[in-house]
Amino acid sequence: MVSRTGTVPARTAPSGFRRALFAPLFAALILVSVLFSVVFALLAEEVHESATLPTDQRVLRAVDNRTASWPVSIGADIGFVASEVGIVVLGVALAGWHTIRRRWLDALLFLGAVGGYGVLTLLMKHLIQRQRPIAFFRIPESGYGFPSGHTLGATCLAFALGFALWRGGASRGLKVLCTVALLLGVIAIAMSRLILGVHYPTDVLGSLLLGTAWMSALIALRYAAEWWLVGRGKGTGGR
Repeated sequence: MVSRTGTVPARTAPSGFRRALFAPLFAALILVSVLFSVVFALLAEEVHESATLPTDQRVLRAVDNRTASWPVSIGADIGFVASEVGIVVLGVALAGWHTIRRRWLDALLFLGAVGGYGVLTLLMKHLIQRQRPIAFFRIPESGYGFPSGHTLGATCLAFALGFALWRGGASRGLKVLCTVALLLGVIAIAMSRLILGVHYPTDVLGSLLLGTAWMSALIALRYAAEWWLVGRGKGTGGR
């Protein structure tokens, strides 16, 4: 109903949360999350049934042949950056930094990134129980292989960093440059796991899919929470 002054009464105005649900950005993030989740589920099923094993071995053998002369330290040093401890420490540190600046939603986003990475890695590894490619090992490694924890952690943290970057006040050129650096960093970490022979290609592919699905949903949730808080006149706590 429209009043004589031409304004919409407050009781009929849509809430911030309802606006969020119909926002194009929210819908796009949810769509990406669903699509990548479906593709990941299909891939996980194929991996569980060993249907991808011949292709995995063929690709990994090609990688091994082309990188046989490379020092092991190259892949090991890259992998160390995305180790379980490294990802958690960096993620928690960034969450703490945002907490100090009272950016509560961004702090929760980083905690959700590293927390989700940890839970999803453990859950999927024990559900799929895929053995690692021991014949290709260049360093000792233990545990199940699918998905790659290093790649999943790097993907989740890169999404969180990229989101914080594009929400910040840096120039567009710097944002693009840093985004490319984050993307190349994730690719380098994924490739390092193949060069070291501790993962099959579908292990790292699954991590990229799962990480994208998780972070797209998490960022969508963060936007919805922000719009809901704005609608309630409480600010966002994320800027």
